[in-house]
Amino acid sequence: MKKITFLFVALFATMTMMAEVTGTFSGSIPAGWIYITNNTTYPDAGFYTSPAGLKLNYEGQGFLSPNLVSSDEVVVTLTIGALNQNTKTATSTDIFTVTGLNAADEVVATKTLTSVAVGANNTVTLNGTAIVKVKVIMTGYPNDGTKYCNINLTSCTVGGEGGGTVNPTDPTETAMTGFNYVDAIYFTYEEAGYWAFDLYNDYDYDNGVYSYPELYMEVVANNSSTIAGTYEVDYADFSTSETNTIVFASGTITVTALGTIDGDSYPEYSFEGTFQDESGNSYTVSLNKGVWAFNYDTDEDITLNDEVVAIHNVEILDNIYANNGRIYTQDAARIYTITGLDVTSMNGNLEGVYIVKVANKVGKVMVTK
Repeated sequence: MKKITFLFVALFATMTMMAEVTGTFSGSIPAGWIYITNNTTYPDAGFYTSPAGLKLNYEGQGFLSPNLVSSDEVVVTLTIGALNQNTKTATSTDIFTVTGLNAADEVVATKTLTSVAVGANNTVTLNGTAIVKVKVIMTGYPNDGTKYCNINLTSCTVGGEGGGTVNPTDPTETAMTGFNYVDAIYFTYEEAGYWAFDLYNDYDYDNGVYSYPELYMEVVANNSSTIAGTYEVDYADFSTSETNTIVFASGTITVTALGTIDGDSYPEYSFEGTFQDESGNSYTVSLNKGVWAFNYDTDEDITLNDEVVAIHNVEILDNIYANNGRIYTQDAARIYTITGLDVTSMNGNLEGVYIVKVANKVGKVMVTK
């Protein structure tokens, strides 16, 4: 489960307007920076303690910087705390490969470092069109004159012509779209209940990963069987690719039960939200989708029982009546319980109150035997 760890640290660090942004690798990956590795055996970042720094001991390790002001020139400086000898006998002559990426994650500039030294004198200048982030990958091992070495990287500074973070005095607004599914996951943390709302494009069952875009958020739950309400998010992020994630500094989301059922027999809800990133830019979402609900703690599906307080863009179904346990309509219909269970196959043996849906029309009917 994602948590709000370091969220306020990231907010204050990035809202300070600087001509450059620095990530310090002191026991953890700094907020806003993303660790990269191609080593599936050791997927997590390792760290040295003296001096404190990121342990780079495999080719393919590195990191991605936070988003920057769009710039055609960016200066990248790596500070190395130590070179630690290893057992390598041959390596690439390019110790670091540094690339500049544009907003579409396309490489627009590349430079390499063929030698490095302890200290802050390991610098490259990237020149390319509209660079908004920088990727640094270790592609070889330095030699200290006796042996090849692993690298203790203590920090990375990115700056230059544009440098720094997005100016919050000139904010932008972006509509987040492309979500086809919504999951609502209930969980407890430190004796409090939370809902995790996950809006995503698709799910790759073969590889067990979500397809982008994905909007994920966590809110304090009213209870474990209803999701309708207006929430201040405790955590939220928006991903458009594996390497492009925005962690929001704040946001609100309003969830409303629509009183309708989707084609997979899930109750439909509207999600209306506004989120702000750490630089003051706004991101909005407006979505009506069926919701699958799940209890993470008990490993069980949840039947949501929100009261319908509003129905949007839905027409009332006419010419509906019931007799002797059966519901009759002019056109083919689906029949649901108030809690959203599809009971169409039980028509003829019904009793109670049911929701009937024909296309975009719905109606409620009492059935007696």
